[in-house]
Order: sequence, then C-alpha cells, then structure tokens
Amino acid sequence: MHLRIIFCFLLLCSSATAFGRDKEFQDKTYTVYLNYPAYSVRASVLHHNGKVKPREGYTYFWFGSNAIHETQGGFDGKLLHGEYKAFFLDNQLKEWGSFSNGLKTGEWKYWHTNGKLAEVSEFVNGKKHGPASYYNAEGKITRTEHYKHGKLHGNVTNFENDSKKITRYKKGNEVMPKPEKAKSDSVRTKPEAEKSKTDSLKANPAKADTASGKKKMFGLKKKNEKAQPAVQPEKQKEKKPRKPLFRKSPPADAPKPSSGFRS
Repeated sequence: MHLRIIFCFLLLCSSATAFGRDKEFQDKTYTVYLNYPAYSVRASVLHHNGKVKPREGYTYFWFGSNAIHETQGGFDGKLLHGEYKAFFLDNQLKEWGSFSNGLKTGEWKYWHTNGKLAEVSEFVNGKKHGPASYYNAEGKITRTEHYKHGKLHGNVTNFENDSKKITRYKKGNEVMPKPEKAKSDSVRTKPEAEKSKTDSLKANPAKADTASGKKKMFGLKKKNEKAQPAVQPEKQKEKKPRKPLFRKSPPADAPKPSSGFRS
C-alpha cells in the first residue's frame, strides 16, 4: 500500500514538472499562422528576444509585419523559437524543423509537392553541420553531402544513371586528386629488363657466345673459390727456449776471470 502511494506521488510530481515546463515554454512563445499564395506556415515565436545579440555570418529568422523574414547578421522583430511547419495548399507537408533563438537547429526535412522527400539536413546554430541528403521527385537519392560549420567538408557524392561521382571537400574548398606518377622509360621492371636482354642476345649470336663464355668462367672461378678454405690456419710460432731463473755456479776447477787490473 505504501509503495502504491509513493509511486502515485512520484507520477504526479513528474506530470506537474512537465506541465510546468510546457507552460513556461508557452508563456515564452506564441504561435503564428501565415498564409502565402503557394503554402501556409505555422511557427512558434518568442514574446521577447531577451538578451540575444546578432552575430555576423549567421542567418536569423524573425517575425514582423505579419510575415517571416530571413536576414544575415541581424533581426528587427521577434525571433522564431520552437517548432516550424510549412504546408502546401493541399495540406501536404512542405517543410518541418525547429528554431532556437532565430537559428535553425537539429534535423530539417523538405518535401516535393507530390509528397516525396526532397531533402534531409542537420543544423547547428543556424548552419548545416553533418550529413545532408537530396532526392528527386521520384524519391531516388541524387546527392549526399557532409558539412562542418556551414561549409562542405568531406565526401560529396552525385548519383546519376546508376553511377556515382565522389568529390572531396575540405573547409568549403574542393580537394584536387593527386596526379598519378607516370613510369619513366628508363625505369623498367625486372621481367621487362630480362626480356630485353634475351631479345638482344638472340639478335646478336656472337654476343650471346661471349656472354655464355663469361658465365662459364665466372662459374668455374666461383667453384674454385668454394674448394679453397675460406680461412687459412695461422702458422705456429717457434717456441724460444726459456732463460733459467737462477744462474748455475761454475765448477771448482774453472779458471777465475781476470779483473783487468795488475797488482
């Protein structure tokens, strides 16, 4: 019983929190409905722009004089904030996405008049960032792109007649493929060199005999080198007789050596 009461209390708290957030968002924005000759729009607009300061290089969407305007680097009305939907005259979706303080954010989708998807793109702070895909009126994909901060960055693939062409971009600039290095005539592969040498010997038999003789002589020389020992043993050095450590005393009858002085 106590668990049920606790669960109901938590459920009521979460519902109240969600309702409070929705009410806060509703108090912060209001919805406008606009009709144009070819389509109609339903968008959320801020009551007050607050402390939003325009930045150069960013495109802002704002509401004023009963119309939605699009300007770069500034605004002069109430900024779009929240869900945005546009419809064709037959109530078919034309465009669907979200705004944050006048800037496109998140996933945006666009449709053809026949209801087929035309484009899917990702936005961050009003600029394309991430993958983008494009489709024709038949629903077939025609192009894929990748953006980084509003600039093409990565592979761009175009599909046409069951074939595709890939172009690489970096920071909005096309990256040219590196040219392939052509092989020089002077540089030949080993099989090509051997074939050329064989053809030359066939064309000149005398040269072939000379080459064959040189080959035989080289083979004999190599064979003789193998027969001889690689390292000649060193000649043993003759041993010199060792000098005695102690001198032998002369025999008793041996004459004494003269000192050289006379008395």
